[in-house]
Amino acid sequence: NSNEVWRGKIWGSSEAYISKTIPYLEKKGYSIIEFDKEYPNILKVSFNGKDFMIVIRPSHDRHYQVHNNERNVLLTENAELWLSDGVNVVQETLNSLMSRIFNSGTVFIPTDSFVPGRLLG
Repeated sequence: NSNEVWRGKIWGSSEAYISKTIPYLEKKGYSIIEFDKEYPNILKVSFNGKDFMIVIRPSHDRHYQVHNNERNVLLTENAELWLSDGVNVVQETLNSLMSRIFNSGTVFIPTDSFVPGRLLG
């Protein structure tokens, strides 16, 4: 059973944020199709008749980081980013990101880069 393969890999890891997120996604109706053998936090899923990629990241200390290989996945159509601190699971959306930016008191968002003097890309 393919589910047992990824479950064995995930459950055998110390990545609590992944093992907390997958059952949450399954309860919401997501089906795990496959996972990246090198990066078990990158999954191919099916939801509402569509297949797409998900990246799961830890959100420790109220922040998260996205690595280059995850960024490439997140740039694909319909990709989703899910965050977990090992207890809570949330989906990061443009709406949630913009809400945090505006709630921080700023109304200015740079068009080129968040790091002065450095272009993203």
